[in-house]
Amino acid sequence: MTDSTGDGRMRSLKANSSLNLLSSINATTNSIRRGLRQKLSDEPLERFERVKRDIAVVLVVIVALLLFNEGLKLIAGTEVPLAIVEGYSMWPTYDDGDILLVVRAIPSDLKVGDVIIYRKYDGTLVVHRIVDKSFIDGKWFFKTQGDNNLYPDPYLVSEDQVVGRVAGKLVPKVGVVFKAMMPYKYVITCLLIVIAVVLAIRPSDKKERGPVEPFEEEGG
Repeated sequence: MTDSTGDGRMRSLKANSSLNLLSSINATTNSIRRGLRQKLSDEPLERFERVKRDIAVVLVVIVALLLFNEGLKLIAGTEVPLAIVEGYSMWPTYDDGDILLVVRAIPSDLKVGDVIIYRKYDGTLVVHRIVDKSFIDGKWFFKTQGDNNLYPDPYLVSEDQVVGRVAGKLVPKVGVVFKAMMPYKYVITCLLIVIAVVLAIRPSDKKERGPVEPFEEEGG
């Protein structure tokens, strides 16, 4: 005689075990899906936050350059503390659009290899490297050449023409924008300050969105 009660109990236990297993699999699947949905929703926001922060930093740098140009004249001891490279005569050392920091130059202290800014007789400012120097009739004269030029400049630069010595590259490639902004520097400075402040304090969408709703299968 077969114990139908025992068989029924075994079938019931197996069914319950299968249901528990399916429930665990379903819960795990939903958990993975929620994690993926959360990750996919977080990554764009994190990238946005990084981009927003980088933009704010760039704006602060531009504002600083616009505001402190006059103060830099006193600190650097030269009439042109910031110089914008135009052209490629100094490439690859300095590229078109680079902003250079210029400091006061004492003619007797300048040496071969130094990069100087000098003013030509027509008023044009030139950034070239000293390749030779000489002392003539109580004054220093310098032979200069661009790093990307085959030959030296066809004239000597008097110490009276030297505006300053290049201390280094301050900001690469944004000089064209900076130069275009100079005539409107006070208006643009105010606008950039407002934009930088808004970017810095604006709450992210991540904080406003709240938790991600769990994913539900239809008919589950």
